[in-house]
Amino acid sequence: MRLTRVRFTIRSLMVSVAILAVVMGIAVGLRRRRASFERRARMFEQKARDEYMAEENYRMSRRGSEFAYDPRTSAAHNELVEHYWDLGEKYDQAAARPWLLVAPDPPEPAWPKGVPRDPPWTKEDAGRLRKLLKR
Repeated sequence: MRLTRVRFTIRSLMVSVAILAVVMGIAVGLRRRRASFERRARMFEQKARDEYMAEENYRMSRRGSEFAYDPRTSAAHNELVEHYWDLGEKYDQAAARPWLLVAPDPPEPAWPKGVPRDPPWTKEDAGRLRKLLKR
């Protein structure tokens, strides 16, 4: 039995290198997309834990205090925890299948009107606090 001889031409080699480059480019893109989704999932899971702790701190700080406990605050924190946890799960699933499309994120639940948010700081307040602490 005689083996057939494969003929390598410049054209066939260039086509095979181009196909290989496209396949490798897709693989690298999917790996980056997976890493991005994993980072987002961890970020939203951390936000969910932060909101849970903020709600716990709120309840503990109001225990035995003359300041009134507002149950709307706990409900709002719990809504945010569920929202962030759902987003974390969504991005975990997206990281498992990075080739699929991902739906846009739903809007964050609105904070109830008239309920103060603990801590009521903005980014500017945090910047001012850092400057004061550096002195």
